Amino acid sequence: MIVSELLELLGQAEPTAEIRLPTQPSWPLAFNLRGMASQADIDIAATYENLDDLGLVDEDEIAQAAAAIVWLVEGTSCEQPYAPRAAWEACER
Repeated sequence: MIVSELLELLGQAEPTAEIRLPTQPSWPLAFNLRGMASQADIDIAATYENLDDLGLVDEDEIAQAAAAIVWLVEGTSCEQPYAPRAAWEACER
């Protein structure tokens, strides 16, 4: 799925609806969505960590080299920790 497809799907949802992330189809658990990280953000963070944040990082170079990937990051467990098993089948329609 690409970002424009996700935006189109989200555009069909109730704007005030909470976003939850089901994981592990065989033992479905529910999590809130913590946020998003691009591959470039991850690469920059890893580079700073590896260089002990010495300021020797060319962020533009890293951002251009990073693949166009967006990671949706799992947050905390929901008050109802189990996700509906049917979530996976429902999204395939």
